[in-house]
Amino acid sequence: MSLIQFRNVSHYYGGKPAVKDLSFEIEDKKITAIIGKSGSGKSTLLQIINGLIKPSGGSVYVFGSPLDYSNIYKTRLKIGYSVQGTGLFPHMSIYNNIAVLGKITNVPKHDIERRIDTLMSFVNLPPSFKTKYPYQLSGGEQQRVGICRAMLLDPPVFLLDEAFAALDPETKSEIHTELLDMQKAEPRTIVIVTHDLNEAVKLADNIMFMQDGEIKQYGSKKDVLNNPASVSVKDYMDNRAL
Repeated sequence: MSLIQFRNVSHYYGGKPAVKDLSFEIEDKKITAIIGKSGSGKSTLLQIINGLIKPSGGSVYVFGSPLDYSNIYKTRLKIGYSVQGTGLFPHMSIYNNIAVLGKITNVPKHDIERRIDTLMSFVNLPPSFKTKYPYQLSGGEQQRVGICRAMLLDPPVFLLDEAFAALDPETKSEIHTELLDMQKAEPRTIVIVTHDLNEAVKLADNIMFMQDGEIKQYGSKKDVLNNPASVSVKDYMDNRAL
């Protein structure tokens, strides 16, 4: 069984469906990009995986078991989650921002320090940044810190919701490369929500195209790009030509 499975999952806001009867699996230790226009249901799907939203119907399986919403905190500790804007604590140093989950879960201090050194090296943040504060860093550097924080406990699942959307093209390209290097060194199941087709093509092994809460196509990157399943998929690809 894959780490993430949806079985006939639907969710409604005020009677309007955000996602409709979705059944699929996410391939383990691969990067899956979810693309589509705004309002297609991409972020709702990611929030359902992370237990932030309990769907109106259907079943969500994560790590081989149905999500337990009465004890969702335990599951979330095994899921890295990074969003646009990072959400760093402004009053805490970079070290403490990254270390926060380790401290909460009583990870030994020397293990936290070793892990932070490894992660900062992955994303090209110098050790001297540990004592800095978020306001002293650029947007790209803050996003790198957010990735380190999400990855501190070495989660088998990593979710990114438009995490790089606000970055300039050069910084975005650098972080893409760093993420791929990290995935090569520590393979895990990564799900990325993005409206940027270039980002999806650079990062993903598999692509899911959503429209109006439905999955219009889901398969390998090569198959989705070379064999659009419908006019709507082809139009989306053509309008965001690489």
